[in-house]
Amino acid sequence: MVQPPKMPGARGLAGSGMGGGMPGMRASSIPMEEKRILGAVFPYLGYGYFLKITDTIARIEGVKASFADVVAKFTVDPQSYAPTSELPDGWTLAPGDGIADAKIEIPAPDGGKPVVMTVTKLNAPAAEAEWKGYLKEQLDRWNGQVGLGGLSIEDWETQLVRVDRPDSSIPAYIFDRDGSHTKSGSIPKSDGQETASGGSPSPGMSAASGGAGASGFKSGAGAPSGAAPPRLQYETPEGWVAQASSPFRMATFRVGAEGSDNEVVVSQALDVPLENCKMWAKQVSKNEEESINQAIASLSNCVHL
Repeated sequence: MVQPPKMPGARGLAGSGMGGGMPGMRASSIPMEEKRILGAVFPYLGYGYFLKITDTIARIEGVKASFADVVAKFTVDPQSYAPTSELPDGWTLAPGDGIADAKIEIPAPDGGKPVVMTVTKLNAPAAEAEWKGYLKEQLDRWNGQVGLGGLSIEDWETQLVRVDRPDSSIPAYIFDRDGSHTKSGSIPKSDGQETASGGSPSPGMSAASGGAGASGFKSGAGAPSGAAPPRLQYETPEGWVAQASSPFRMATFRVGAEGSDNEVVVSQALDVPLENCKMWAKQVSKNEEESINQAIASLSNCVHL
């Protein structure tokens, strides 16, 4: 395991992406046709902030009423980055993990395990001109998690709910899509052409209007400039083909025979190897205790360079 340098306060992404996590529904355990993501992306204190719920369509429907207000008023302590904004009745703050800075547990409408909203901050471009490309990539990534294709940034801005935030010239956009289209076998298309029902804003939420706001990128008073990721130096092994990088992928390589979709990804992550191993173990395990045991055991198999 190659451990990336520590980046205090910021997190990178390794594995399958940010999700709802325990004690709510595990994203990997939800059938695609029932899976729904309700989330928001916005710049704040020099980072890209992500508030995200991954759960079933019905469970999210029962808790979404307060979401836009939570997004509009969301604040954190500028030193500890712990959420400080007032939460709706019954919503409680819980510790984060190797990916999320914090989790917020929401009473489930069915009386079962709480619905979980993760709060995650990641490095983001400091220049307003680069924000739209960053935003599109994050929204396309979430769309892919419910089996939908990518959209142009213009389509995203007109289809999603826009939420203005204090002291920011760039609004938050609320993402609310689901995988119900997979029931009918429709095939989502990219770049603004979707045949799936998940391609439209959910009932009760109006579409966004207008662009990204006034000129001059403001993401909160006293915001630090976005930290530049370290520059990688490497030699590409024979048969590996370098692919385009992204905010979450410092490097990507296609490996194997021509036409293969196997890949090796280099990402920044929290410098806590056990948490990263736990995350990966959960992706291939059906049970939480087994995942943790696998994570601990895997540490002894890591190669330290």
